[in-house]
Amino acid sequence: MLAATRTIATARYALAEKFSQVGIDSADVDARLLMAHVLGIDRAELMANGERALNLDEMKAIDALGERRLKREPVARIFGRKEFWNLSLQVSPAVLVPRPETETVIEAALDAVMRDGLQMEKLRILDIGCGAGLLCEPFTRLGAQVIGVDPSATNIAAAKLHADKGHLSIDYRCTTVEQMDVRERFDIVLAMEVVEHVSDIGMFLNRCAAMLKPGGLMLVSTLNRNWKSFALAIVGAEYVLRWLPRGTHQWDKFVTPNELELAFERAGLQVTGERGVIYNPFADRWQLSSDMDVNYMLVAERAKEKSK
Repeated sequence: MLAATRTIATARYALAEKFSQVGIDSADVDARLLMAHVLGIDRAELMANGERALNLDEMKAIDALGERRLKREPVARIFGRKEFWNLSLQVSPAVLVPRPETETVIEAALDAVMRDGLQMEKLRILDIGCGAGLLCEPFTRLGAQVIGVDPSATNIAAAKLHADKGHLSIDYRCTTVEQMDVRERFDIVLAMEVVEHVSDIGMFLNRCAAMLKPGGLMLVSTLNRNWKSFALAIVGAEYVLRWLPRGTHQWDKFVTPNELELAFERAGLQVTGERGVIYNPFADRWQLSSDMDVNYMLVAERAKEKSK
């Protein structure tokens, strides 16, 4: 695929063009991520060394990963994080089994972190509503310091049990973000499938924003509020397919993207990214999309401190 490519820059452009031709929305970003991964450098180094010639082994490795992405394999999975989805989490009737689309939402979260050029081993991450540790464990394995909070003692017990089995050091707390010390600071705050369950979204996001470091990211996944989400997320997921226990969601608690973006802005955060998550019945899998009618995710950033 890249036989005639000689430099980092030309290889990146060629790879992005291939991705674009098959309809991959994030073609440029994915090309940068794969190139940086193969070469073992960060995004800044990749951009600064565009004229460096690639050797044959590097070109072959880039070509191999590129072919996998062309087949729509998620970037995070290409990077060898299969244990991320193979976690044998401790669950019970009181600990919800992760929703089928959660895997795709998490891939988007990882991509958002990587695209911002953040170094995982230096990050302090807060996972709100951590459940049995679906997010906490893989981020910990990647080197981050993770704090998982959940108001359910059953969830926290399950999460601690599984972390102990995997010899993982994760700070699990049976509490809510509102009860935490507001002086704590985090590089990333995750609220996956949480805001549709809180009583006051504005107050919730204000509290989260206060605990973000300047330049920090907050990632929220939730459900849109419209007839389509009622039909698919409640009737379909809870009553027909039985992916979730009946009564898991209340449709009137769902949040539209515009409402969530406005709440972010009022909390002092700027939305920097948005993605939808849809089910492809022909491929029998969930995938990222521009369609935000039902499941979607927003990424917001707290402003960086201005240099004096």
